[in-house]
Amino acid sequence: MKKILVPVSFSKASKNSLRHAAALYDKARITLLHSYPTKNYNKKYEFGKQDYAAGVRDKLWEFYLRHVNNPKHKIPLMTQAGTISGIVGKVSDRYDLIVMSRKAHPSKKHGHFSEKKLSVTTRARCPVLIMPDTDMPFNFTDCEHVWHIERRASESPVVEKYSKKLDINPAKAEVKTLRQTGFLSAFWKNIMAYEKSHDERLIKKIDKAHEREPIDLLILVDTEQSVFSEFFRSDTVRLFCKYNIPILVLPAS
Repeated sequence: MKKILVPVSFSKASKNSLRHAAALYDKARITLLHSYPTKNYNKKYEFGKQDYAAGVRDKLWEFYLRHVNNPKHKIPLMTQAGTISGIVGKVSDRYDLIVMSRKAHPSKKHGHFSEKKLSVTTRARCPVLIMPDTDMPFNFTDCEHVWHIERRASESPVVEKYSKKLDINPAKAEVKTLRQTGFLSAFWKNIMAYEKSHDERLIKKIDKAHEREPIDLLILVDTEQSVFSEFFRSDTVRLFCKYNIPILVLPAS
């Protein structure tokens, strides 16, 4: 039984994360995590005389029942004072996967990935799946078109290791590199050209190429936190975030 961690802020994004996490496997242990401020005056909810942590646990359970309620799942509830990235850094090695969501961005040129989610992703010690805001069903076993953007040669064994653990077919992964000079993919060729030139005319070419080249999953490996964070803020990743492509970030170890 896969162990999945879902950070919950009771937002639309949290609902999206929970529904996708629940659809990944027939049976799963899905832990709902809510973090809250350590100072009483910063706490968001009022539970009267009830203990705050107990009140949040009740709220988490109601949230789950409202949006999923699958009897095949086991649903532990976790509430802790502190930051979500700090808590994830401490507990994530107990899980097979963390599921989060990214919001749609008003810009037609780039997608969006918040600094908070970047902090959670880089501190996680297990894979992190970042889902777009979509009702489209997603399952690892159904992924036919998987891209791995490789930044170091040492990443391939990591991708193979976690692909098997998460039920992704490693044979489906196509490796793309930032050093690539020959291109079979017009989508990747135009993204690389845009990264170098920032020629806005390429955006339409990227959009058209993406329509012809479906991508079910993008895999990245966090080989070094500071370098990876810089890469994740790059136009390359932001362009992928523009489309409804799930992104799977793997820890290097």
